[in-house]
Amino acid sequence: MYRKLTAIAALTVAISAMVHAAPSVNGLDIVKARMKSLKTFQAVIKTTTALDPLAGGQGTKFSATQKLHYAAPNKTSITISGIMGNIIVVSDGKTVTQYSDLSKQYSVKPAPKSLATSLVAGLAKANLAPAGKGSVGGESVNIYKGVMTTERGTANVTLELASDSLPRKLTVVIPNLRSQRGAYRVTTTQTFSNVFVDKPIPDSRFVFVPPPGATKADHVPGMVSGETSGIPGMP
Repeated sequence: MYRKLTAIAALTVAISAMVHAAPSVNGLDIVKARMKSLKTFQAVIKTTTALDPLAGGQGTKFSATQKLHYAAPNKTSITISGIMGNIIVVSDGKTVTQYSDLSKQYSVKPAPKSLATSLVAGLAKANLAPAGKGSVGGESVNIYKGVMTTERGTANVTLELASDSLPRKLTVVIPNLRSQRGAYRVTTTQTFSNVFVDKPIPDSRFVFVPPPGATKADHVPGMVSGETSGIPGMP
């Protein structure tokens, strides 16, 4: 009888532990929920990508700076300055205009209904679990890590969120990217600064005015295609 009672007690404790166990937290879901609640969002995002040959030798590093303005649900203004010159993406809520000052061309397409989760669109398949705490630019952050499968190979993802549940740093590492030129370790890091939440943004920010000499085209070379075209956060 004692053994039966002990077994029943142990089973009761086990079931209770299962019922009250803390649910799994995905850092990506936290960001998505927060973005959907925003009225506006502004940030400066510095992106650095390093390609290091696995066989040794000289690596390559390049960077870009993105100035992002977003107003719910689908207005955005992004200026990207990097090796491709300046690239501008503007959505007034009805159309998305993409412009490259390298080619002096711009294209216009229908705007998606929502851009709320575009900031982390490239991480759609990532499951990012809590991995401790840290600091970015003197600001405390919660760290989330996980592994994601991409067309380029397996990627290790680290997402660092501030107390406002928005990114301050995103790191994506592909340990073994193979190409015709060899195998590389690719590390892409995005650091967020000058973050402002729900601060009013004038509508004029979301109006594109073609620069002198610019011509309209069906496709602008160097731009990313798709609904989230030009939106930062894509590894």
